[in-house]
Amino acid sequence: MKIVGKRQEADIFSTANAENLKRASRFNEMLQSTMPNGGLGYIPKGVYRFNSNKEANDQQEACLIAHLVRIANAKRK
Repeated sequence: MKIVGKRQEADIFSTANAENLKRASRFNEMLQSTMPNGGLGYIPKGVYRFNSNKEANDQQEACLIAHLVRIANAKRK
């Protein structure tokens, strides 16, 4: 296995400390920025049937890209 980068995984503690709370807060804010409008998902509702995992992954990727474009356009306004 090849390791890329130098960031260390945070240890899991039974009690919180300030640095880990700050890190979790930044992570949560980043996630919330990708899901504006109350956290609505980026894949339209419906039942999807695919012939392969590749088709499903392609559809998910296309929906994610379209969602990120909508976010970028909304921030420009």
